[in-house]
Amino acid sequence: MSDRYNKLLNDGQLGIFLQSFPGIVGIFNFDTLQYQHYSENVRHFFGYTAEDYMKGGLDFSFSKINTIHAEIITTSVFPVFLEHCAKYSNNGEIKDLRFSYEYIVNCKSGKTIWCMHHSTILEVDEHGHPLLELFIITDINETKKDDLINFIISKKGKLGIFETINTFSYQTKDFSLLSSRERQILKLLCGGNSTPEIAKILYLSEHTIKTHRKNIMQKMKVKNKMDIVKIAFEKGLL
Repeated sequence: MSDRYNKLLNDGQLGIFLQSFPGIVGIFNFDTLQYQHYSENVRHFFGYTAEDYMKGGLDFSFSKINTIHAEIITTSVFPVFLEHCAKYSNNGEIKDLRFSYEYIVNCKSGKTIWCMHHSTILEVDEHGHPLLELFIITDINETKKDDLINFIISKKGKLGIFETINTFSYQTKDFSLLSSRERQILKLLCGGNSTPEIAKILYLSEHTIKTHRKNIMQKMKVKNKMDIVKIAFEKGLL
């Protein structure tokens, strides 16, 4: 991490401020998959210490997120996040992006909290790929009224104001209906792959793929492939 961030984060006055800040502040390193900073006030929110997150890294963090939500973030949110980073790294605008998405954290006390995760890229590597991410996590438990995971991508305009450029919503209830294998097959189906092609890609028999397709159709309450694709996109299952 650059000297300027070290100097800033080691400032005692900033530490005092962050203790009373209504959100968790951290810096994540994409190269090491570890946190380079995690504000101490995380204990007031989740019951876990900053040291827990610093030592445990991304694995520890994800182990405290609702299982279905963690899977949606991994399979749906992160790929889109990386796509946008790659797109805007070519023209040097990656640092102008802001990503915001929601999820439930399972606290040490046993209670659950809906959180909003905002992040922006602080530094990139020599190829323009994300290296350091600044994030802020806030408690939205009192205002969250649905079960959707909303993912919003914003970009800073010429006046320095962030404007939404893309939004996605993932229905957790529908997402949990399908197994990991079924979602994998669903993604390949929506990509235009036939049953023999999917069987070859996944090293499974065509009979197994047909069985999975039948189960997917029953769970999604559809009768043909066109409806599968339509419902999958409408409900954010991809």
